[in-house]
Amino acid sequence: MNTNFNYNNNHKFGKIVHINELEKEPKKYIGNTVRVLGKLINVNFKENLALLEHPLSNSKLLVDIQNLVNWSGRLKSFQQFIGDIVEYNNVDLSKKFNSRIKINNNGIILKANISRCVDGLDFHTYEQVVNIRRKFEKEYFKN
Repeated sequence: MNTNFNYNNNHKFGKIVHINELEKEPKKYIGNTVRVLGKLINVNFKENLALLEHPLSNSKLLVDIQNLVNWSGRLKSFQQFIGDIVEYNNVDLSKKFNSRIKINNNGIILKANISRCVDGLDFHTYEQVVNIRRKFEKEYFKN
């Protein structure tokens, strides 16, 4: 049985990025495919928008869920999305989520192509593992 699996150059896996990193430097990630994880705090199915929150820093990320067929995210569940970061210039999102809290957009949105529920994941451990992985990649994949 052949276990070699070839991918073409257009296949994108998504770099693991924390929501708070996207919030700090949003323009840096425009055009990149990323993988993010956060708590689903609001959804507007009419507008195909979801709002994710980083559970440790309370940073937020707007997610376009239009490409997710039959997705029905449960509020307060942990969700992982893979997709492309693109510019989005709607400044005040409060009206889109019927929120009394002003939700400012930092000029980007994640156009999600893949999602999965990751309830039960220990977020502190996840962050530690991501940091270890980054150190490993930096040391062994220097190009």
